[in-house]
Amino acid sequence: MQNTSKASWVKIQFEETVSFSGIGFKSANDFPNRDPNKVTVKISNDGNQIQIAAVSLNFESKRWHTLNFFSISAKTKEVIFEFENPGCNEIQLGEIIFYDDNLQKRIEFK
Repeated sequence: MQNTSKASWVKIQFEETVSFSGIGFKSANDFPNRDPNKVTVKISNDGNQIQIAAVSLNFESKRWHTLNFFSISAKTKEVIFEFENPGCNEIQLGEIIFYDDNLQKRIEFK
């Protein structure tokens, strides 16, 4: 992940518009102090109009824990995730998951 002073970001661009009804975040397998504790999700179809949804991430101490947010729903060609962890200079995440309208896994980024 790109790291700029306690914040990191990931930009995902799709060739076509995709729709999703939820997003999941899975912690990695080691170093829980590197888990992000806040994510801002920015969604755009044209690079100009941006919808923002911010959520707090409170991963359990066990590793490979998944947090799902089904209040984030969109049709988009671009998603930007900004991750924050003020207590650490490095951020790690095991997986980002997009869920379809039936709340089934649609796309996974590992």
